[in-house]
Amino acid sequence: MTRLTVDLDTEKTTVTLPGDQGIVTLSAAPLPAPEHGVQLPISDGRLALKTAAPAVEYLTITLPWTTEPAFVTRFLTAWAAGEEAALPANQAAGLADYLDLLTRLLTRLGIRSGQAVPTPAKKKAAKTRHRFDKALVDRPFHVARHGSTATGLLDWAQ
Repeated sequence: MTRLTVDLDTEKTTVTLPGDQGIVTLSAAPLPAPEHGVQLPISDGRLALKTAAPAVEYLTITLPWTTEPAFVTRFLTAWAAGEEAALPANQAAGLADYLDLLTRLLTRLGIRSGQAVPTPAKKKAAKTRHRFDKALVDRPFHVARHGSTATGLLDWAQ
C-alpha cells in the first residue's frame, strides 16, 4: 500500500508522492513548467499528446532529481498511445517501480491509456474445398463472364 497526500483546491488537485518521489498536479489551466518535470495536456480523459483536440486539463509532474524527464515523457507518450515504451535497459530497470506508481495513480485519477478500445480480430476465411463431391456430378453450373453466359456439366467418367 502506498500513502499519498492529496490537496484539493478549486483550481487544481495536488498529489504528493511518498519518499520525495515528486508531485503530480492536475489543473484546468497550464501551470508554470517545473524546473525538473513534465507537463502534458489531457483531453477526453486521455493524455492528448498527438491529437488536435483542445486540452481540458493539464498534468504537471515534478520529478525527483534522480529521474530523467525525457524518459518519463517517452514512457507516458507510449502509454497514452497504448504502445510499449522503448526505454534504455539501464533506465527501464531503475524506473520500473516509479513508472508503475505513476500509471496506477493516473488510472485512479481517471486518465486512461490508449489500450481502452481493442480492435476485434478478423475472422479467418474458410479453407477452400478441393475434394470430389459425388453430389455435384449431375448438377449443372453456370458461368457468366465478359457478357457471355454458359451452362456446363461435370464429366467424371474418364
